[in-house]
Amino acid sequence: MARARTGRKTARTVDTPSQRPAPTAADVARRAYELYEARGGAPGADLDDWLQAERELNAVQRDEVTAADAPNGALVDRVTPSEGVAAS
Repeated sequence: MARARTGRKTARTVDTPSQRPAPTAADVARRAYELYEARGGAPGADLDDWLQAERELNAVQRDEVTAADAPNGALVDRVTPSEGVAAS
């Protein structure tokens, strides 16, 4: 005998941005290398590339968390530390 469907949905685990781990060293290294190549491969700025890559990847993660927390998909203004004004 077949079971009747009750219409209930099975709970699923959702990977929310706040549950995602911080960027790994491999992620940062990959992005830093992209920055190095974009500069034409000139030596001497490896630390700058690494720090820029960390800032970019952490900003992406913060933006994902902020957007996920916004009510009803509302747009969220971001303030960049260097500008001190809302970015759009």
